[in-house]
Amino acid sequence: ITLTYPEGIAIDDRDYVFVVDAGNNSIVKFCLSKIVIHNKLGDKYLDEHKWEEAILEFKQVISLDPLNLTARESIASAFYENEEWEKAIEAYNYLKKEDPDDQKIKIKIIDSRFNLAMHYENNSLFKDACQEYREVLNLNPNYPSAKKRYYLSYFKYFFYSTYFRVIFLLLLRARQHLIWLNIL
Repeated sequence: ITLTYPEGIAIDDRDYVFVVDAGNNSIVKFCLSKIVIHNKLGDKYLDEHKWEEAILEFKQVISLDPLNLTARESIASAFYENEEWEKAIEAYNYLKKEDPDDQKIKIKIIDSRFNLAMHYENNSLFKDACQEYREVLNLNPNYPSAKKRYYLSYFKYFFYSTYFRVIFLLLLRARQHLIWLNIL
């Protein structure tokens, strides 16, 4: 691109600079805003399912414009899609503070908590799973299968707890002693 003698310069509302090049009879478009550049890259990475790269780009946007809710929503979405449930919950909670009546954000928080609870349950962290299922039920008492999964996790937590094992072993030994004494 050679711009020896520009004819005119215009800046639009998206921070693009348009320069009319007299020598080539063409219009050259430049983007000077780092926010726009990082937003575009972040959107591109979201479309390509490159969640970590998208998050990095949107964090750049937030470092330049901390009040940019679109970038914050994109970060929350990327965390959600990348199954980083705790970070998604944190990001969506920030958005909820900014717009407490947004139902989509509330649903994403509940879904993220439910998915985190299932993650804990699948990794045998039953106590943590119970806490998350309880949070889901506090936010939405009619959430499908949350109540059932809560009770299952609670039962598994109780069953696999050390105290239950000790009591169970003591009862088994007591039963064996009673059998040995011909009482049973």
